[in-house]
Amino acid sequence: MRRVLRLRRFTGRARRREYWSVAIPVNLALAFPFWVYARFPQLPGALSTSILVVWVVAFVLNYALAARRLHDLGRSAWWLLVLYVLPLAVPLIIYNLLSPSWRDTLFGWVSVATFVIVLGGLVVLGFVAGNAGPNRYGADPKGRMALDVFD
Repeated sequence: MRRVLRLRRFTGRARRREYWSVAIPVNLALAFPFWVYARFPQLPGALSTSILVVWVVAFVLNYALAARRLHDLGRSAWWLLVLYVLPLAVPLIIYNLLSPSWRDTLFGWVSVATFVIVLGGLVVLGFVAGNAGPNRYGADPKGRMALDVFD
């Protein structure tokens, strides 16, 4: 029960093991509503509302976990804007602000560049080891102590 309650926290640090053990089921829960809507477009209102609730809960859990993972890397959770806002905002801005001749050319390139940036961010969250020892976001979840080379 304590581990489940920890999932909704935005403070502290998360190890890579916790990230992967939670991120895979949560991301499947995020993808499930899209699969359901693609498969059954004429869902009753109550069912579609419950699916929306599941999606919102899974999104918040995923955001909290990513914030704690960034804290383990010594980074602020503000970096999550790159992972969550950039993929939505930049293509929409380009699509709405540019003329049709430029839009078609740039939209594809910007979409690819955005995908590469987001993929790089997910690789960092999932594969880069956290800071050894405590940092400004809390104690090391592995219990390691930082080595001071110049002491």
